[in-house]
Amino acid sequence: MGSVEDGSGLPELFPPTRLPLSPVWDYFGYPKNADGVIEENEHPRCKACRRSIISKQGILANMLRHLKFHHNSLFAELKLRTGGPRQYKERRHPSPVRTTPDELYPPKMALRSAVWKYFGYLKNSRGIIVPDGFPVCKLCLRKVSAQGGSTTNMMVHLQRYHLAEFAIMKLCSEETDDQVPKQTYQPSELHPPRDLLEPVWEHFGYPKDTDGVVQVDGRPVCKLCGSKVSCVGEDTKFLYRHLWKKHNSVYHEVKVATNSFREEEGREMPVLYPPTQKVKSAVWEYFGYLKDTEGAVVCDGFPICKLCQLNVSAKGGNTSNMFKHLKDHHKDIYDEIRPSEVVAGVCSPSELYAPDGQNSKLWDYFGYTKNVDGVLMEDGAPVCKICVHKLMSRGGTISNMMKHLLDSHDAVYAEVQAAIPTRPESELEPLELHLPTSDAVSPVWKYFGYLKDMDGAVVCDGFPICKICQQKVVAKAGNTTNMLIHLRAYHLDIYKEVKPAVAKKVLYRSLELYPPNGQSDIKLWDHFGYPRNAEGVLQDDRAPICKLCLRKLIKASSDGTPTTNMLRHLRKKHQAVYEEVQEAITALRTEWGIEPPELHPPTQNVTSPVWQFFGYLKDAQGSVVCDGFPI
Repeated sequence: MGSVEDGSGLPELFPPTRLPLSPVWDYFGYPKNADGVIEENEHPRCKACRRSIISKQGILANMLRHLKFHHNSLFAELKLRTGGPRQYKERRHPSPVRTTPDELYPPKMALRSAVWKYFGYLKNSRGIIVPDGFPVCKLCLRKVSAQGGSTTNMMVHLQRYHLAEFAIMKLCSEETDDQVPKQTYQPSELHPPRDLLEPVWEHFGYPKDTDGVVQVDGRPVCKLCGSKVSCVGEDTKFLYRHLWKKHNSVYHEVKVATNSFREEEGREMPVLYPPTQKVKSAVWEYFGYLKDTEGAVVCDGFPICKLCQLNVSAKGGNTSNMFKHLKDHHKDIYDEIRPSEVVAGVCSPSELYAPDGQNSKLWDYFGYTKNVDGVLMEDGAPVCKICVHKLMSRGGTISNMMKHLLDSHDAVYAEVQAAIPTRPESELEPLELHLPTSDAVSPVWKYFGYLKDMDGAVVCDGFPICKICQQKVVAKAGNTTNMLIHLRAYHLDIYKEVKPAVAKKVLYRSLELYPPNGQSDIKLWDHFGYPRNAEGVLQDDRAPICKLCLRKLIKASSDGTPTTNMLRHLRKKHQAVYEEVQEAITALRTEWGIEPPELHPPTQNVTSPVWQFFGYLKDAQGSVVCDGFPI
């Protein structure tokens, strides 16, 4: 490695102690303290110019950018050492699977895409299709990723490697679509595959050929809408599903007739089993899977309802669709089991326990369950002892608990609010809190603020402190939403006082808005302006109001003008006015002889072509002013 020009008389810089290290650290490092310990932080220093660079969580992007723009020779040297630009290897075609096309089967679901003609899954040792999300192409026996039932990658595979089959499939796609029938039939022209079938076949059937033979192709035609529906053998689950989605009134009539038909035939309902013996959800009392010839439960992700024999999608043990099925088709059963399902396995509030060290009034109404070993299962989603409802695990636990009480148990919420201890002033160190800026106008800032550092500067770290309870709240970029949520959860009286003031908007008429003095872009300011106060003074806060929609724009930077925001607003909301203003401004500048300023890239080493259209101005000394706002 070439030598890095180290500053004379400056302390030596050392790389961090963690391993392995990137070669970039040969050009950056940290100093040692008086005890000889490396002071590792998120601001390593460049060994060439001693400038601190932000590098959070060990990310090297800013360090590489610093070398590229300020020490190009060192950056070129680093590229030579690391092999220059990254060389991308040509994507290899995956190795074929050792099988035959006859051993590949489509998944057990309603297949509407014709691409499944060329793909399939293998079966395991027990003869069960394993839909693992990587179907195998029957033409080249290579796996393709198709997660979530998506067929995009399968289409791309055919188009890239089997173009002839892809073209044939595209030509035939309209003919094989479930929703587009091949031919229009009269209901009298459609016949069931055989006699004495279930009543659902009154609404489905197959056409006959010229010899009068029923053409049973596994895709019967609906007599009500003419759509073709998948039906493997005499399995009628997809026929019922079609009626339920497209002809709901007929579906209920058919279900009643089917139950009567099965009773008359003396048929016994198939025995259904839960996926495992450890299921806790009460919904599994009404759903289950069949067993194969070896007696193993076939958990294919489509459990069967014991009440109506319909399949329901329940991948990964998720029970949402099963509950939805009961709610839509068996409301009395749903109303019976849903309350006990809110938290599986909890019989009474006495089985819910607060975490260790939590003795506040709030935890009198919430708790966690214990497992068989008696260990508290703290998953961040406590259970309400009043309604046995399990809260969501996202966000703050305390905030979710308070919000649940406020939304569902008003009286208990008021009781908990009154019992929240207020620390005595002897324990609370008084904090002097300050606004982030002098022009923070939201009323919520009356109850929040930031501390000052040793130099007296306000530390706006995005975590303002509540002046009432001294809790920190996340409020990045000046957003006050979380501050209002905090007041609503912990200081409801203050929230009720602040909320109307926050929601109140001042409306102006376009005639009450005036442009500031000395503006050259007269045409632009025809559509924007500032209001005047009671004394007639123009309130120029660099956030003008649009006269067209009376929307107040965001405030311009302290050293900038609002012209950019005004043009952006017109371009997004009032395109016709924007084009008119642009033409007027261009004509005005031409008339006044104003030439476009000369703009320069930040450095001579920029590689992105976008810098051909952007640049910075130069100051009086001829240096490019890289202020982060290219023109």
